[in-house]
Amino acid sequence: MPHHVAGESPIPIVLDTDLGTDVDDLLALIVAATDARLDLRAVTTVNGDTVLRARIARAVLDMLGRTDVPVGAGARVGLSGQPHETMPNSFGHEGRGVPLPPVTEIPPATEVLADVLGAAGQPVTLCAVGALTNVAQLLMGRPDLLDHVAGVHLLGGCLAPIRWGRVLLADADFAEYNVSCDPLALFALLAMPVPMRIAPIDVTASLRPTSADRRAIADASWFGRFVDEQIAIWLEVLQERLAASGRRRAELYLHDPLVVAALADPALITCEMLRVAARGTAGKVSTIISADGRVVEAVRQVDTDGLRKAVVRGVCAASLRAGVQDSRTVPAGAVSPS
Repeated sequence: MPHHVAGESPIPIVLDTDLGTDVDDLLALIVAATDARLDLRAVTTVNGDTVLRARIARAVLDMLGRTDVPVGAGARVGLSGQPHETMPNSFGHEGRGVPLPPVTEIPPATEVLADVLGAAGQPVTLCAVGALTNVAQLLMGRPDLLDHVAGVHLLGGCLAPIRWGRVLLADADFAEYNVSCDPLALFALLAMPVPMRIAPIDVTASLRPTSADRRAIADASWFGRFVDEQIAIWLEVLQERLAASGRRRAELYLHDPLVVAALADPALITCEMLRVAARGTAGKVSTIISADGRVVEAVRQVDTDGLRKAVVRGVCAASLRAGVQDSRTVPAGAVSPS
């Protein structure tokens, strides 16, 4: 699987995301857009109102001066074309507090992906941190581009029991959200001759920033305060949902940033080559270790402190870029300087 080696050129990547709901997508985008070891070629959006999600991506990229990165709006529903409980989905807060650009024509995600892969001088890694619909749709329709894909790195699935300290939260057959959004897309990708890396929720469920990390983010200029406000909005919305069901308090997790940060710094993760299969139906899909499955690279351990530092560094680097772009004024809708 590709990873950055000191002295080599940056790794070309695409981020396919359901940006706008869980704030960890925003943190993943920031790392992808600012880490010098990565070459972000495009951002594509998936699940629900993908045009709104694309406008959010465009707003963040423009804040960072990354007008060179194209954005595409992708699939609203899964490959079946039938809506279900997890796709299309939104929590209703998407876009709140974001200086959204005017509504303009946004190209389809598959068109953007095909253009990026077709023009690339070397294979591109597809980082899929939402439903897998866009990636599967592209590669099923354009199998000639398979050789242009270095690998599909996805955030999703569950390969072991999920624990909170000594408390068992879920068994290994837990139906993880991302893969449950579009089981047909997952089944299709597992059948394709393309390298895959899976970062499952049983590993990422323990990846949380500290209060000191939050303070460092909030202190990183007006852009850091914008990010901190987005974190606060997400936690407020999530807490309302958790409280209604009598569950534990809302926490911030670094699920999605791991997929991107581990490409830039492979020392963050320890992986195993495992045979993985999937079972279930739309909205409820589990991934299992099976002798009948296909071989994937599965993340099994994470340097949590290293990941936390990578995310904070990413926000600080983004704040510097944003400061260069707009040293005197703050985009309308962003957090004003104190």
